Amino acid sequence: MNTIQIEIIEKQAGNIVDKEGTGCDSMFQHTKLDELALMFRIFKRVDSTLKYIISKMQPYIEGRGEKIVQDENLQKDPVAFTKKLLEFKAEIDVMVEKSFQNEIRFQKNRDVSF
Repeated sequence: MNTIQIEIIEKQAGNIVDKEGTGCDSMFQHTKLDELALMFRIFKRVDSTLKYIISKMQPYIEGRGEKIVQDENLQKDPVAFTKKLLEFKAEIDVMVEKSFQNEIRFQKNRDVSF
């Protein structure tokens, strides 16, 4: 079973995560929590492959956060700005809880600066 997991999961993890249109970037952008959860459960069988998901998650969070911070309309309205940031944080919290079972390595990724 270990050999099968290495051949199917470990050797293909990078390709699966990077696949255009169906990889992590697409799942994050389209809030595909169930698909991310499935990927997490499969990758968790070979723990070292979780780094591939994490490596896609951090830039996603930073990019989305930067868009909010640099939005000139939001900068003019502190209430809307704060609301948007809190909504984004709640979205990421739900993702970490539902898709990644509150795995500590994914919780740490939430704490990035923009």
